[in-house]
Amino acid sequence: MQEYIDIGRILRPKGLDGELWVEAWSDDPGRLVDLDEFYFLRDGRRQRLELSDAVFENGKLLVRFTGVDDRDSAELLKGIVLQIHRRDLPELDPDEFFLADLVGLAAELEDGRPVGRVDDVMDMPASPLLVIVCGEHEALVPVIREFLTEVDVPGGRVVIRPIDGMLPKGMLDTAARLKEETDGH
Repeated sequence: MQEYIDIGRILRPKGLDGELWVEAWSDDPGRLVDLDEFYFLRDGRRQRLELSDAVFENGKLLVRFTGVDDRDSAELLKGIVLQIHRRDLPELDPDEFFLADLVGLAAELEDGRPVGRVDDVMDMPASPLLVIVCGEHEALVPVIREFLTEVDVPGGRVVIRPIDGMLPKGMLDTAARLKEETDGH
């Protein structure tokens, strides 16, 4: 599992005193105002930002970081992806999961046939989409109970129920062939 989780993106400065608008990627972005620190990657190095003030306003976070006191220093942060450490995530109920933890899981059908591997999770307006990849094939599966019937993060798998046309032609055959090659070696 990832130690740091992407939680949002800095959009732009507000005003002249270092405040920044942040697009939060959370089902409850208001809880981010209670955090003390965020992280980001620049030039391959993880850097820490200490949160000095934050409010949730108009669907976005308005933040101020310690040491970012003017528009010029705020402009340098524009566009970065903010992360939080896993220890700062809220506790989950047994049937809950973090979308970031689905990346890398094996995807299979309800009858156990392999489909591929979750390569990404796209945040879309209607619902997030799992990007499932197998060889040259790619399928997009909405993260809703109708199509995603089981999530077993400790077991390393998700179970999907695709409708006609959701999986590209040949994807299941490719997944079966790859599984056979892997199991045979």
